[in-house]
Amino acid sequence: MQRILVFLILWSVSAFAMLPQKVVVGYWQNWSPMTLPQIHNAYNVIQIAFATTKSGSDCDMEFNLPYSYSVAQFKTDVMGLQAQGKSVILSIGGASDPVILDNSASVTTFVNSMNAIFIAYGDVFDGIDIDLESTSLQVGAWTMSSPSVVQTNIIASIKTLMKDYRARTGKKMLLTMAPENVYLQGGLSTWQVGNVNGGAYLPIVDALRDSIDLLHPQYYNAGGSKGGIVAWDGKVYFDTGSPDFLTSMTETLIKGFTLVEGKGVFSGFPASKIAIGLPANDCTAAGTGYVTPADVALVMQYLRGEIPKPAAFSFTLQKSYPDLRGLMTWSINEDADACNGAWSFAENAESVNQTTRLIPYKQNKLIRAIKNKYDLLGRLKSY
Repeated sequence: MQRILVFLILWSVSAFAMLPQKVVVGYWQNWSPMTLPQIHNAYNVIQIAFATTKSGSDCDMEFNLPYSYSVAQFKTDVMGLQAQGKSVILSIGGASDPVILDNSASVTTFVNSMNAIFIAYGDVFDGIDIDLESTSLQVGAWTMSSPSVVQTNIIASIKTLMKDYRARTGKKMLLTMAPENVYLQGGLSTWQVGNVNGGAYLPIVDALRDSIDLLHPQYYNAGGSKGGIVAWDGKVYFDTGSPDFLTSMTETLIKGFTLVEGKGVFSGFPASKIAIGLPANDCTAAGTGYVTPADVALVMQYLRGEIPKPAAFSFTLQKSYPDLRGLMTWSINEDADACNGAWSFAENAESVNQTTRLIPYKQNKLIRAIKNKYDLLGRLKSY
């Protein structure tokens, strides 16, 4: 019995990779001279951006380092971050690199090339981040219950990569996603569904919801005052720096909603797996969506139920979400810029996380059990 208990504890530690309980997520640009040790210590989930398609292909993937970075040094630096309890994840795609999986041959090429990247780097990455944008989401006709061929292929490819990773490493591959708002809450807009395939990420999120460790939507570049996204209350909100855009979009994603045009129902996503994605500055990080650190702090405190609704906010939450996971930014490199003060996003996010409660009881209990692993093993040594 004791041997079985030891096995179960060891299996749980190896089989379940875990993100930090309060996350500050940032994207590190692989075309920048910044090295990984130069990243601000507040970032505890580092998205390596990006693995992209090779020239002439829309499914054969590659990953390139800055010219001054050797593979050996990069791996050493990744492991250095991991030794500090941080997660390092390889992100796929980005705004300027569509990945098209519209047939079985493209799926095979995509999976094989992604596996090759992971193996080439000694499976040092903790997981994979799906950042598919623009033509990647031109998926054809779909509903929540009947995803298109492209959506189905994306889902199947991710499942295969996760299975292959576990077979090689014995660990769960962490899975994160960074959808643009139009591909989530855009399912509530007839115009966006009809013209830009609004909501097209939702069947993918739904099919993989049990495997997704973190969903950090891009609350930016949604058109500013000329765009707008519909929330669960039927009103349109704009990413013009308003805190109401962040609160309304977040609650819509958590509550779930019925899509327009007979697309079906999205049942909502747990707050404990959601981080709010924002630009790091209002100079060069993104076109629209920058929110001041002071307002970001108020938004997070209001969403988590730490404060009543601020007087300047108009959107009223239906409830609070104390286990909302944290914040994400594009990008770490932009945050280092002096535009709004170097590292202003990281330091504000870290401060917000330090002043709010986030670890649910069940997760806390599991963490305590894992921390006690070595003591238990010591007690059983004599057996």
